[in-house]
Amino acid sequence: MPEISYYKLRYKVCEFPECNVIYKGTGYSKFCQEHRKPEHRKIINKNNKKKKKEIADEHDIPPNIIYKHNFEKPVLAINKCALCGDEFEIMVMPGIFVYPVYCIEHRNKWKRKRYVSEEPKKEDVEDDS
Repeated sequence: MPEISYYKLRYKVCEFPECNVIYKGTGYSKFCQEHRKPEHRKIINKNNKKKKKEIADEHDIPPNIIYKHNFEKPVLAINKCALCGDEFEIMVMPGIFVYPVYCIEHRNKWKRKRYVSEEPKKEDVEDDS
Protein backbone atom coordinates (compact mmCIF):
# COMPACT_ATOMS: atom_id res chain seq x y z
CA MET A 1 0.00 0.00 0.00
CA PRO A 2 1.47 3.42 -0.94
CA GLU A 3 2.24 5.96 1.75
CA ILE A 4 -0.39 8.64 2.10
CA SER A 5 0.89 12.18 2.57
CA TYR A 6 -1.42 14.36 4.63
CA TYR A 7 0.51 17.47 3.64
CA LYS A 8 0.36 19.03 0.22
CA LEU A 9 3.84 19.10 -1.30
CA ARG A 10 4.76 22.14 -3.36
CA TYR A 11 7.81 23.29 -5.23
CA LYS A 12 9.58 25.89 -3.09
CA VAL A 13 12.79 27.89 -3.23
CA CYS A 14 15.28 27.48 -0.38
CA GLU A 15 15.52 30.65 1.75
CA PHE A 16 19.12 30.02 2.81
CA PRO A 17 21.37 32.92 1.64
CA GLU A 18 22.64 32.41 -1.92
CA CYS A 19 21.12 28.90 -2.26
CA ASN A 20 17.98 29.26 -4.43
CA VAL A 21 17.59 25.47 -4.84
CA ILE A 22 14.10 24.36 -5.83
CA TYR A 23 12.80 21.48 -3.67
CA LYS A 24 9.52 19.78 -2.79
CA GLY A 25 8.26 20.91 0.60
CA THR A 26 5.18 21.44 2.74
CA GLY A 27 3.70 24.81 3.63
CA TYR A 28 6.00 25.37 6.62
CA SER A 29 9.33 24.24 5.16
CA LYS A 30 11.75 27.00 4.24
CA PHE A 31 15.01 25.20 3.54
CA CYS A 32 16.18 22.40 1.25
CA GLN A 33 17.46 19.08 2.65
CA GLU A 34 21.07 20.31 2.70
CA HIS A 35 20.33 23.42 4.78
CA ARG A 36 18.12 21.64 7.33
CA LYS A 37 21.25 20.11 8.85
CA PRO A 38 22.41 21.38 12.27
CA GLU A 39 25.66 22.92 11.01
CA HIS A 40 23.67 25.59 9.12
CA ARG A 41 21.53 26.54 12.13
CA LYS A 42 23.86 29.38 13.28
CA ILE A 43 23.53 31.18 9.96
CA ILE A 44 19.74 30.70 9.91
CA ASN A 45 19.35 32.03 13.47
CA LYS A 46 21.56 35.02 12.67
CA ASN A 47 19.35 35.91 9.69
CA ASN A 48 16.18 35.55 11.78
CA LYS A 49 17.51 38.03 14.35
CA LYS A 50 18.26 40.54 11.58
CA LYS A 51 14.70 40.22 10.26
CA LYS A 52 13.21 40.77 13.73
CA LYS A 53 15.26 43.94 14.19
CA GLU A 54 14.04 45.27 10.83
CA ILE A 55 10.44 44.54 11.78
CA ALA A 56 10.76 46.48 15.06
CA ASP A 57 8.89 49.76 14.91
CA GLU A 58 11.06 52.88 14.61
CA HIS A 59 8.42 55.00 16.34
CA ASP A 60 8.12 52.64 19.25
CA ILE A 61 8.08 54.66 22.47
CA PRO A 62 7.54 52.76 25.73
CA PRO A 63 3.76 52.63 26.30
CA ASN A 64 4.02 53.85 29.91
CA ILE A 65 5.88 56.54 31.84
CA ILE A 66 6.87 56.62 35.48
CA TYR A 67 5.38 59.70 37.10
CA LYS A 68 6.74 60.08 40.64
CA HIS A 69 4.53 62.10 42.96
CA ASN A 70 3.56 62.38 46.59
CA PHE A 71 -0.17 63.07 46.21
CA GLU A 72 -2.41 61.83 48.98
CA LYS A 73 -5.67 62.20 47.04
CA PRO A 74 -6.57 61.28 43.43
CA VAL A 75 -5.82 64.17 41.07
CA LEU A 76 -7.01 64.67 37.49
CA ALA A 77 -4.03 65.43 35.23
CA ILE A 78 -3.83 66.31 31.54
CA ASN A 79 -1.24 64.54 29.40
CA LYS A 80 -0.24 64.95 25.74
CA CYS A 81 -0.28 61.89 23.48
CA ALA A 82 3.26 61.03 22.37
CA LEU A 83 2.01 60.17 18.87
CA CYS A 84 -0.67 62.65 17.82
CA GLY A 85 -0.18 65.42 20.40
CA ASP A 86 -3.83 65.46 21.51
CA GLU A 87 -4.48 66.07 25.19
CA PHE A 88 -6.11 63.37 27.31
CA GLU A 89 -6.96 63.09 30.99
CA ILE A 90 -5.49 60.62 33.45
CA MET A 91 -6.37 60.12 37.08
CA VAL A 92 -3.17 60.28 39.17
CA MET A 93 -3.72 57.96 42.12
CA PRO A 94 -1.70 57.86 45.34
CA GLY A 95 0.80 54.99 45.37
CA ILE A 96 0.56 54.40 41.60
CA PHE A 97 3.45 55.71 39.52
CA VAL A 98 3.00 54.12 36.06
CA TYR A 99 0.75 55.98 33.59
CA PRO A 100 0.07 55.77 29.82
CA VAL A 101 1.95 57.86 27.25
CA TYR A 102 -0.67 57.53 24.48
CA CYS A 103 -4.27 58.69 24.26
CA ILE A 104 -7.09 56.14 24.16
CA GLU A 105 -7.08 56.04 20.32
CA HIS A 106 -3.40 54.92 20.23
CA ARG A 107 -3.06 52.68 23.31
CA ASN A 108 -2.24 49.45 21.47
CA LYS A 109 0.65 49.00 19.05
CA TRP A 110 -1.53 48.07 16.05
CA LYS A 111 -3.44 51.33 16.27
CA ARG A 112 -0.14 53.22 16.52
CA LYS A 113 1.27 51.46 13.45
CA ARG A 114 -1.89 52.18 11.47
CA TYR A 115 -1.80 55.85 12.51
CA VAL A 116 1.85 56.19 11.42
CA SER A 117 1.22 54.46 8.07
CA GLU A 118 -1.87 56.59 7.31
CA GLU A 119 -0.26 59.86 8.41
CA PRO A 120 0.59 61.94 5.32
CA LYS A 121 4.30 62.44 4.86
CA LYS A 122 5.63 66.01 5.10
CA GLU A 123 7.17 65.75 1.60
CA ASP A 124 3.78 64.90 0.06
CA VAL A 125 2.08 67.84 1.78
CA GLU A 126 4.74 70.32 0.62
CA ASP A 127 4.50 69.15 -3.01
CA ASP A 128 0.75 69.80 -3.21
CA SER A 129 0.98 73.51 -2.30
